[in-house]
Amino acid sequence: FNYFAVCNDNRNDYVGSKEPNYFMGPTLYDTDTVNKPGRKNTVNRAGDDCSDPSDQCFFLHADMLHESPACIGIAHDPEVETAYGTVYWAFDTTGDNSGDEGQLVKFDFSQPHGPGSMDHSVAVVRRYPEVKLYRDENYAHGHAGMVVHPTKRILYVANPGRGSVVAVHVDTGRYSRTAREEYPIFSNRLPS
Repeated sequence: FNYFAVCNDNRNDYVGSKEPNYFMGPTLYDTDTVNKPGRKNTVNRAGDDCSDPSDQCFFLHADMLHESPACIGIAHDPEVETAYGTVYWAFDTTGDNSGDEGQLVKFDFSQPHGPGSMDHSVAVVRRYPEVKLYRDENYAHGHAGMVVHPTKRILYVANPGRGSVVAVHVDTGRYSRTAREEYPIFSNRLPS
């Protein structure tokens, strides 16, 4: 798979000019710029295909999800069960928006829409509120390292606010409920 994802520590308050809307989340990029005829994923400043070696190029996102605006860590899950291999774990410091603690969130982009599409609805997002995570309040722009052990299937998460490392067996857990009714802004009305 040729994808990578990033997440940002940004509550989306438009540089302090508005109330935060907590809309941000991880963004997926496709690094394959050669083997996709007719589907560019890099553009120049004018939005044209980035084919001239002298161009300053910019990646177009392959997909994006929401619901983890204050993300300080992200790790790729090397699982082999999904078709696209685009499963990521994120450390969201907003948690339940109470401000007390963060949560672990699993993002499966399921079927990346590719550059040029704005449909971000085909995905699976799972929150793990029982995994308590804390940012280091003394270091505002701190990062939390994360990694999934490929054979043991254990996710290791730096928990900077507690000075610890949390280990989570990623193939455990149970389905609790759907959040489509609670969070209609983030949810597609159709099953995905």
